[in-house]
Amino acid sequence: MHLQVSIDEYSSPAVLEALSAFVLNLSKIERNQPPAEPKTAPAPETAPVEQKQTRRRRTKAEIEADEAAAAGTADSAAGPFYWSHPESESFGIEETRAGLEKVLAGDIAVVEVSEEDYKKLVEAAEAAEAQASNKASKTTEKSGVKVFSQSEVQHLAGSVARAASADVVKAEIAKYKVGRIAELNQDQLNLMGAFLTGYLESVDL
Repeated sequence: MHLQVSIDEYSSPAVLEALSAFVLNLSKIERNQPPAEPKTAPAPETAPVEQKQTRRRRTKAEIEADEAAAAGTADSAAGPFYWSHPESESFGIEETRAGLEKVLAGDIAVVEVSEEDYKKLVEAAEAAEAQASNKASKTTEKSGVKVFSQSEVQHLAGSVARAASADVVKAEIAKYKVGRIAELNQDQLNLMGAFLTGYLESVDL
């Protein structure tokens, strides 16, 4: 077999490689050896495609339900909560955080107190009540006028502060030229107790 091949400077590497494989296989065929398989370029490695996770948008109903649940949790926070109005010496208890916030917003002088401080206020009021009861005028009792203790007046003052405003309590205390319920004498306690009782009855109506 006669084979003529022409190679010049324009021959490409691929042609030269193919010619080399051809000659090699031809020589093996003559020596009864199996021909070599042509070399193939390895497939280029491809970078893994990152799949983006799509996030489902919440509906308006779902958003409103979450907001309502959050608001309900805040309003029903475990109580009780305690407050005090130092100027009028009134104090009280609210079962929810929302109730306490309403009382605090009604007067800047109202402050939240701890359970321990609240118990001290109750003990002080009870001690003052016992002292006032011992000094209560017998003539007042005989006259048919209802006798109010200091703690009763303070409790009524707290109820009025919650139902309306602590300003009502402060204005009534100021009529007696004193600054606190503890400074009222028995006659003044009776008058203020009667006023606060009537005020609450009018509000309930």
